[in-house]
Amino acid sequence: MYSESKSRYGILRYRQALATYDQALAARADAYELWHERGRVLAHLNCLDEAVASFERSIALSSLSAKVRVSLGRVLMYQGKNEAALEQFEQALKLSPKTASIWVCKGFALSRLGRCEAALGCFDRAIEIAPKLNDAWHHRGLTLMKMRRYQDGHDNFRMALKYQAYDHKGWLSLGWALEKLGDYALAIEAYNKSLSIEPDQSFAFYQQARCYALMEDPHSAIEHLRRAIALHPEHYMQRALADPALKGLQTHASLVAAPATTH
Repeated sequence: MYSESKSRYGILRYRQALATYDQALAARADAYELWHERGRVLAHLNCLDEAVASFERSIALSSLSAKVRVSLGRVLMYQGKNEAALEQFEQALKLSPKTASIWVCKGFALSRLGRCEAALGCFDRAIEIAPKLNDAWHHRGLTLMKMRRYQDGHDNFRMALKYQAYDHKGWLSLGWALEKLGDYALAIEAYNKSLSIEPDQSFAFYQQARCYALMEDPHSAIEHLRRAIALHPEHYMQRALADPALKGLQTHASLVAAPATTH
């Protein structure tokens, strides 16, 4: 309930901000910074086509802003337009070649396009510029996992967490790597650390259920599967029924009828 009300507050705040930017642009339609900030607000509101239009307006007014091109590239990735996003990140790097975060964005786009070796090169460049940038290590790890280099992915997630320990996505990714490596007990611990930072993550509960099932602990597997289903019943009920790791559990039918609470 708290997270739901928090989300409603966030939407209200962004709508108020959008109205403020629209008023400002009525007086200063040539202010590229305002078009950029307006686009960022629209992206938060998930109005992606309008966000793209706002960023493009900003670029038309000032084509030498790397940060606007990065913002546009990110929204294009959300839309699944990875080639177009990559082009924006490349343009941004021409303007700001020593900005590590832009190299990470380019690497992420390349990874989404399946160009994993090229993506690793971008993350390596980002790490050369900013060795402690956890995002670079994290996305490098994700790309290595895509390449099924699970131990290397694990090692990169460890490096990311070394520089940013309070990152629930980092612990989630580490748990995933440990699970792939067959170290289910440590994977469960990593998922627990992720949940301690960001509670009510259905994916973390589901993966813990898999780990417990693979460790032949059906009671714990059922408990954590119930928590995942309580959060997203339409997704995880069907997924559990088709999951080889969970098919040995004989209680799927009762999970929806009496899901566990998450508090």
